[in-house]
Amino acid sequence: MTGAIAAKVNGLIMGLVDDVPAHTASVSPILPDTPEGQSVLKRSIVFLLKMAAEKTFKGDEVYLTIEHGTSSTGYMCVMNNSERQPTQWEVSSLKDTMKKIAEADMPIAVVHLGYEEAVEYFQDRQQKYSESLVETCSKFSVKCSECNGHLQLYRRALVPKTGLLKDKFDLSVAEPGMIISFPSSSGGPVGNQGSDPVLTRVYREYNSWGKMLECSSVGDVNRKILSGQGNEFIALCEAVHAERMVQVSNMIQKRVS
Repeated sequence: MTGAIAAKVNGLIMGLVDDVPAHTASVSPILPDTPEGQSVLKRSIVFLLKMAAEKTFKGDEVYLTIEHGTSSTGYMCVMNNSERQPTQWEVSSLKDTMKKIAEADMPIAVVHLGYEEAVEYFQDRQQKYSESLVETCSKFSVKCSECNGHLQLYRRALVPKTGLLKDKFDLSVAEPGMIISFPSSSGGPVGNQGSDPVLTRVYREYNSWGKMLECSSVGDVNRKILSGQGNEFIALCEAVHAERMVQVSNMIQKRVS
């Protein structure tokens, strides 16, 4: 039986390497077969995926984006905003690198970077969404998850070491990118999964709207607000949604008639 991979401290999910922000606390373990444990594992596997991508595609202008959940236990990932489909060789190489990192059982820590240091790090590594978020939040200290020199913005608790992720994932080619698969909540084996064509179509449309509005991330939204374009941006979004509603209405009317 696998032990705790995180902990619930005063009702808050925390990593086993996080500092407890209280002298007295109610602490309970989070096991991998619980809903909270599944959530920690998924975030940690995504961290592992992006760490492996940095090593696999080092020197290339390649960045991964997690698009959406699939119809089963997995996430759709795309390269460079779906501008190109990854090859089978690239996905296999990425999966092999993930396995090697997991087998190395490297510690995953929590670190704090200065504002300029964080911006420079994400800028150098083509992580434009993280870069824009840091730039527009302007925090004195930026909290990150770190493993063997690789950094990602801290979002929520991760497992304390990569060895806990062995045999917990799979990676397969799927239009328009690749699918990272996780164990089922029932503890079943990880297996290859196909993409959902409806979800894929919806998110492609979502991405096209983002490109049209020049807004593809939270950092982009922050920039528009800080530059005084917030109201204009909201109006544009409402216009795009209204246009889409008209299109849907016309489609329904054609089917009925």
